[in-house]
Amino acid sequence: MEALDYTEDAQRLHALGLYDEALPLMLRSVRLRENSHTLCLSLSELAELYLDMLKHEEAEDAARRMLAEAHRYDTKRQQAIAMAILSDVDKQKKAGLHHGLQVQLHGLRSK
Repeated sequence: MEALDYTEDAQRLHALGLYDEALPLMLRSVRLRENSHTLCLSLSELAELYLDMLKHEEAEDAARRMLAEAHRYDTKRQQAIAMAILSDVDKQKKAGLHHGLQVQLHGLRSK
């Protein structure tokens, strides 16, 4: 249950865009699930967080680990999720998105 609490807290922070605060919680959830059949669940959440952070290598590592650990639970589904994450990483790379990218917004108006 402790791993689930960390995951839920990390997901809440992730949804708020507080990625740096979410990351240590998600990493802790993964560590707590190391020997569990639910490891891939935390790995997929971790990979999604890395994707949103534009940390491609880390997202790829988490997805590849999912592929290696998929035999523990719902193998085909976990493999499909991992492959989708790897595809998303590839799309982000091709679009030129990367961690630390800065953008400028124009035309914003307040009400």
